[in-house]
Amino acid sequence: MDSHSSRGGKAKATKRKIPEENVKGKKAATRSSTSSQGGKADAKKRRVLFEDVKDKKEKKEVECVLIQNKMKRQDWKSLSKFTHLAELYIMDQDLSEGLPPVLHTLNTLKVLSLGRCKIKAIPKSLASLRGLTEFQLFTNDFSEGLPEAVCGLTSLTTLKIYDNKLTDLPDGLSRLTQLKDLDISINNIENVPNCVFTFKNLKKLTIDSEKLKIDKEILSLPHLTKIELKGHQPRVVRGHKDIRKFCEYPGRSSAQSSQHNSGKQIALELEACHLPLQAINRYQNL
Repeated sequence: MDSHSSRGGKAKATKRKIPEENVKGKKAATRSSTSSQGGKADAKKRRVLFEDVKDKKEKKEVECVLIQNKMKRQDWKSLSKFTHLAELYIMDQDLSEGLPPVLHTLNTLKVLSLGRCKIKAIPKSLASLRGLTEFQLFTNDFSEGLPEAVCGLTSLTTLKIYDNKLTDLPDGLSRLTQLKDLDISINNIENVPNCVFTFKNLKKLTIDSEKLKIDKEILSLPHLTKIELKGHQPRVVRGHKDIRKFCEYPGRSSAQSSQHNSGKQIALELEACHLPLQAINRYQNL
């Protein structure tokens, strides 16, 4: 009897209900755990400041880093610890004496941006970044020509080389057969470089509205559907039909020649390019 009752007591004990507050606590803990995991996933994707990533484990998880404060030589070396880095944005550094050697070892990079860094040369070793699909190289000094190393980045689909004092592009750039988006605005280029006509996958071309001359030869690019013009008369020309009209009558704005795009759409395009507000307002009420 005693043993039976004791076994029954045990059985009852196993069926004892967990107090409601404990259940709530467990659910809350689960939600907290889930949200923290989600937070970690978001942290990987969002752009974080280099100096804010100090934990070794976090360095192995972060995928997108922004460097905008002045870096020391030893700081550059620590970039090698970011083993899953996919996007790296470097701004306002003095790299006039050369790029940090660690850059060409970051084989996981998909996007590399070097802006306002006083760069005059790029080592050939950078071409070892075979997985790089987007290269932003703006507001530097390439008055002596674009470095040949850029021609070796054959996986690029986006190349933004605006505001670099360029007068032409090297023929070797024709090796970038996958290029879809090219920005060569705010330079000293007066005619479309020959290599541009070899970019058969090019969809978007950004140029100066005043300096660079475009003729009908640009129509040989089968996928080119958008030309952005920056300068005192910014415009967006979309579609083969409008591009043809633009080549024939370059003085006409896209708003005048296009039958498919309203002024508001053009204003949105200009806003996306971070152009001055007065330029956007020109088309807002069309």
